[in-house]
Amino acid sequence: MMIPLYSSTGSDDSSKLEDKFALANPNPVLSSGADGELLFVNPAAINLRREFKLKTIDALLPDNHKGLVKACLKTGAILTSECNSGGHNIAWSYQASDEGEVVYLYGVDISKYKSKASNTDVLPDTNPEPVILMSKNGAVKYNNSAVTRLLEELVLPNIIDLLPMNHYCLLEAVANTSVPLTEERNFDGRLLVWTYKLSETSKDVCIYGHDIDECISKIFSVEGIPRTNSGPVLSTDIDGVPKYINYATSKIVNELELNSIEDILPKRHASLVRACVVTDTPLSDECIKFNRSFMWSYHPVKDSRYICIYGQDVTEGEC
Repeated sequence: MMIPLYSSTGSDDSSKLEDKFALANPNPVLSSGADGELLFVNPAAINLRREFKLKTIDALLPDNHKGLVKACLKTGAILTSECNSGGHNIAWSYQASDEGEVVYLYGVDISKYKSKASNTDVLPDTNPEPVILMSKNGAVKYNNSAVTRLLEELVLPNIIDLLPMNHYCLLEAVANTSVPLTEERNFDGRLLVWTYKLSETSKDVCIYGHDIDECISKIFSVEGIPRTNSGPVLSTDIDGVPKYINYATSKIVNELELNSIEDILPKRHASLVRACVVTDTPLSDECIKFNRSFMWSYHPVKDSRYICIYGQDVTEGEC
């Protein structure tokens, strides 16, 4: 397919400020139709393709390009995604046009802004807590001595047996969204909490474990790492009344200048809490408040009358 460039002469369109900006922009600027097919690329995008020695412009784009285009047109939201092309990390911003079924794509090479010595990938063997590095396909690339000791203590044959029951779902979700996720695993009363976080220097996932079996308060057992959890975490009683919120939750409440955490919870919050207690089953719900989308996961705390709720701000990750 021949992808056109705007002409710099002999066209009324070329006199438009936005057209000149698109051509002169040092970063890639593209437009796409509703089907994901590219309609326009600027010289910067062509130069980048040549620099990276790629056969097509499409090779510069995220794997889920067409899905992002459709989601952008459907929601009207500005969506972002990152991909690796030619050894460089390219961040793309998808913005729907006001003139019809067209989406504009703006690219930025952010490779030079990435720290080459990310704390995410510091996986010391001296860490007293379990630390695992795993590919998004589930292959174990590293585990520290704490993991080995834990396997021996629990008499388990492999690392997967240590991780949450929905381990592969968590792995895929973190790899696709870059949102840190936390889940627990109970071994006959011994409670482990696992945090999945995408590496900042590779496409692998770092998994950090915390043995919180000896926490004094069993009703708040899954809050053994509330202050370090980068996502909102709170607990409520069976009536839905919040009893505890972590730092990330407080930060959101302050940013939005809210009077209560309940202002960003789902409208059916109380019903979700009751259903969670009655069925003893984790439940999830998404809500949009103050132009931000929040995904909330309700988890009943075993042998208690409390519910722990994990939140994710998925505003920029919708697709």
